[in-house]
Amino acid sequence: HAAFFDANPTLSKAELLTKMRLLSLVSAAEDRESLPFAEAAKALGVTESGVKLEMWIIRAISQGLITGKLDQLSKTLSVTGTVSRTFGPK
Repeated sequence: HAAFFDANPTLSKAELLTKMRLLSLVSAAEDRESLPFAEAAKALGVTESGVKLEMWIIRAISQGLITGKLDQLSKTLSVTGTVSRTFGPK
């Protein structure tokens, strides 16, 4: 939906995509104790291996969207909490 990106004068397309990716990661981690890297990568649209995936997860943690720890040996994110997301008419 290109019109959506063009209609927002305050955020660039890249900034909007970043926010959507982070919220997708939050949705994938919601109500879970553990999130495998493979599922996190799928939610973000990045490859499972590599620094890029870990940087996205660290970014979500640093912005307070997810509370948890990376476990590189088991390739999982141990989730202790996520922000609540509610969308509706309000």
